[in-house]
Amino acid sequence: MEKEIDEITVYQSARWISPAEAMWRIFSFNLPEIYPIVYSLQLHVENHQQVTYNNEDDLSTIIENENTKQTMLTKFFQVNEVDEFARTLNPSERERYFLRVLMNHIRGSTSFHDLRTANRVIVLTYREAALLHGLISGDNHYEECLSESIVYQMPISLRRLFATLLVLCSPNNPKLLWDKFKCYMIDDYVHENIPSKVGEVQALEEISCILESLGKNINDYQMVPYNVNMNENDRLRRMIEDETTNLDIKGGLSGAFVIDGPGGTSKNILYKALLAAVMSQNSIALTTASSRIVASLLPRGRTAHSRFKIPLEIVGDVSCSVSKQSDFQQVLPVVSRGKKEDIMKASLVFSEL
Repeated sequence: MEKEIDEITVYQSARWISPAEAMWRIFSFNLPEIYPIVYSLQLHVENHQQVTYNNEDDLSTIIENENTKQTMLTKFFQVNEVDEFARTLNPSERERYFLRVLMNHIRGSTSFHDLRTANRVIVLTYREAALLHGLISGDNHYEECLSESIVYQMPISLRRLFATLLVLCSPNNPKLLWDKFKCYMIDDYVHENIPSKVGEVQALEEISCILESLGKNINDYQMVPYNVNMNENDRLRRMIEDETTNLDIKGGLSGAFVIDGPGGTSKNILYKALLAAVMSQNSIALTTASSRIVASLLPRGRTAHSRFKIPLEIVGDVSCSVSKQSDFQQVLPVVSRGKKEDIMKASLVFSEL
C-alpha cells in the first residue's frame, strides 16, 4: 500500500528560518539590498501622470494642487537642469514606448519638449523624434513580412495581416505599405471582375471593420486622401460575413462543455477542430480566451474583455459596454432573441478558460 504524503506539511517542515533572519523580519528590516540604490523611473506622457485621491476629496482642489503634478519623471527633469552629473546618467502604447526609447538614448533631457526636439525642431510626437534621431528603423521589417506573406497567403488573410500590423506594430508610413501591397490585397476582387478602384474601396472597408473591432479607426492612418466610411447596413453585413466565413455546428440543445487536460496534450488541436466544424456550416463562432497569449493561438482569437467589452476593474455592479444598437449586438441575434433550443444551431461562443 502506497504511503500518503502530505505535501503541505512536508513543505512547511522544510522551511527553516535562522534566529538572525527571524529578528530582521520582526523589525521589518530590508532583506535584499543593492548599492548604489537604483529605482525604476516611472514614465508617463505629459500631463498623464497617475493621481491618487479619496472619494471624499474635492477634485478641483486636487487638480490645482502643484504637488499633484510632481512625479519621479518631472523631478528627474528638474534635477537635470541643475546637476551636470545627473545629465550623464542614462535611465533605462505607442507614445509611452517611444518616450522610453528616447529616454534610453538621450541624456540630460530637461522637459517633454526637449525630448520632442530633433535638429532644433520640435515635432508633435515622441515617435517622430525617435525616428529623426535614428533610434527606430523604417518599415523594412513590415515590408519583408508582407512580401513573404503574398507568396502563400490569400488576399483575405493579407488584409487581416495588414490590419494587425497597423494596430500592433504601428508602421511609420502606412500609406506606403498600402500603395505597395494593395494589388495583392484586392486580388480576389479582381478575379471576380470587380474594377480595381472598387476593389480597393471594398478592401479598405473590410480592413476598417477589422480595425473597428480592435478599437481603431482606419482614417487615423491616412492611407488614402479620403475618409473610409460605411453605412450601418454595410457594416453589419460585413461583420456577419466576417464571422460566418468558413464557419459549422450541428443541431442540439445549448450547453457548456469543459475540456480539461495538462499542458502538451494538444488541446489547441481539438479547439481548432471544433471551430473548423462550426465554420464549415456558416454559423457564427466567437473565439474568446482569458489571456492574449491563448487568444493568439486560436483562429480569430480575442480576449473575453476585448470581445464582450468586459471592464478590466470589477467594482460594485458592472455590466459589459455593448449597447443594443451596436453592430456587435446584431451579430448575436439568436443568443439575444432566439429560442433556447436554437441557440447552438446558429451561434457558438467558444471560450478557453
